[in-house]
Amino acid sequence: MSLNLVSKYFQPSSVLDIGCNTGQFYHSCKSVFPSARYYLVEGNYRCEPFIRTLGSDYSIALLSDDIKTVDFYVRKNELLCTGNSIYRENTTFFTDDQIIVEKLSTTTLDLLLPDSQFDLIKIDVQGSEVDIIRGGMNLVSKAKGLLLEVSLVEYNFNAPRKDDVMKFMKTIGYEPKELIGNIGHPIDGSLIQEDILFINKSILDNN
Repeated sequence: MSLNLVSKYFQPSSVLDIGCNTGQFYHSCKSVFPSARYYLVEGNYRCEPFIRTLGSDYSIALLSDDIKTVDFYVRKNELLCTGNSIYRENTTFFTDDQIIVEKLSTTTLDLLLPDSQFDLIKIDVQGSEVDIIRGGMNLVSKAKGLLLEVSLVEYNFNAPRKDDVMKFMKTIGYEPKELIGNIGHPIDGSLIQEDILFINKSILDNN
């Protein structure tokens, strides 16, 4: 993941990490932007003991576009799996006999952080990226850049794919600028997802 490319557009003084799991992105980003302020959000409550040790502010909250009750799919034998999500993973790891389906309540990003502002918002939530943005437009509109994981294939059932995300981001004034990373399929290694940096058009217009 080439996070140093963010510096071509701005130097983030604050980073919101949505879908932080146990801190993988946090550690990578902090190594590049050590002086930034970090806030972490994770929907899987089982990750909290690990997040707590990181020393950053955080919330355990399952985010979406509205307040509602959803099915949350969890691997029985890997409760901290990064694939646990609202949009069920389309792999042999998430067959009926290998998952727990939990009924959980969601909230929105703007309700969770109503008076906040972050330069960089990273969202990696296995298909819920657009939903979370829809529920966080107040916060998103004030950001300088969004780093999103987008899928090239239907890796999560009924989740938006890259083209859908690109079109949506254009409607809210964000332009894709950098490919930050690639993700291969856990079984065959084929390219399935990309991490793309989108820049707020208002930032580009002022430069």
